[in-house]
Amino acid sequence: MALYHVEDSSVPHPFRRRKWTVVRDDLYIPKRTQQSPALGRSIRLITYNVWFEAILKEQRALELLRHLCEQNPDICCLQEVTPVFETILRNHPFAKKHWVLTSLLDQQETHAHTLIQSGQLCIGNVHLDYAPAIRASEINHCVRHLGSENFTASILCGDTNIISNDEITPLLNAGYLDTGAHGPLTDTGSAPDPTYGDFGIKIRNNHPAEGPSRRLDLIMCRGLHILAYKLIGRDPIARKHLKGTGADKETLMDVFPSDHAGVCVDVGLG
Repeated sequence: MALYHVEDSSVPHPFRRRKWTVVRDDLYIPKRTQQSPALGRSIRLITYNVWFEAILKEQRALELLRHLCEQNPDICCLQEVTPVFETILRNHPFAKKHWVLTSLLDQQETHAHTLIQSGQLCIGNVHLDYAPAIRASEINHCVRHLGSENFTASILCGDTNIISNDEITPLLNAGYLDTGAHGPLTDTGSAPDPTYGDFGIKIRNNHPAEGPSRRLDLIMCRGLHILAYKLIGRDPIARKHLKGTGADKETLMDVFPSDHAGVCVDVGLG
């Protein structure tokens, strides 16, 4: 699912005047009209895998939406959107007033493109497969489509499920930059932190973590300037927001909005 930000529903927006059209079973592109204006000189984009267990689903969804509202992005690319989360999202006052939402909820990739000063920008939102061979095929497909001569710039983002950074070599060879490795790191100052393995619901019992922490969630850019990079949703939900659930009494339990952190990037459009 993708969300596109508009200040007011009555104001023309690059995506508001587009109609989502199926051009292949796994590809959705909004039609551009001649009246659609170009985007500004920069955009803020968030990718976030919003999956969480059934426990405390409403509190966790609202906390995640609070993070999105706080960052005020232009575009949000979400993965693992469940019908429950979608209902909470569509009923949220901020989402109803400020966002255009797509309706595709499954794991297939989606693309959208729009006009920028230098030409066409294409954005791909993916949730890549667990199987390495399928994942490699999906990455190569994205390289081919987003590398079309029709697009002067492109962004590929989402939950990649990669085991090693070697898997993104086709993207690097195609001119993409990993925003976490090349952008100004506003929240770490060093190598990018993991986006998976440190979140979800955690019991502080001094036992080792169940599995390795990994950086699964990436934003890759081609033909754009990386201005800022940070992770969001890395802190547990405040106890006051869990009041009445019983979880607010569990002093050794930390509840996070998702089992992933979100990635927030500012890019200059040139």
